[in-house]
Amino acid sequence: MKQSESTENRVEETLNSLDGLQKASPGPFFYTRVMARMEDEQKNLWETITSYITKPFVIAAVISFVLLLNVSVVFRESGVSADLADQPDISMVDEYTIASTSFYDYSNAEP
Repeated sequence: MKQSESTENRVEETLNSLDGLQKASPGPFFYTRVMARMEDEQKNLWETITSYITKPFVIAAVISFVLLLNVSVVFRESGVSADLADQPDISMVDEYTIASTSFYDYSNAEP
C-alpha cells in the first residue's frame, strides 16, 4: 500500500509540474535573422560562375562572338576556295600520268 501511495504522489507531482508549461515561441525578428544568415553564407565557385554566366549581357556577348566567328570563317573559306579553284590540281595530273606511263611502258616493251 505504501508503494502505491508513493507512486501516486510521484504521478501527481509530475502532472502538476506540467501545469505551468506554455507553447514555445521564437523571439522577435527570429525569421528575419535566420534568413539573413542563410543569405550570408558564402557562395561556392560554381554558384558564382553560374550567377555570372546567366546574366543577359553575358549571354548576348557570347552569342554575338560565336556569330562573328562563324561569319569570319565563312568569308575566309570562300576566299581560299576561290584561289584554289583558279589553280589546276597538278598533283592529281602527275599521279595519273605516272600510272598511265608505266602501264604503257610495260605493254610496249620489246622482248
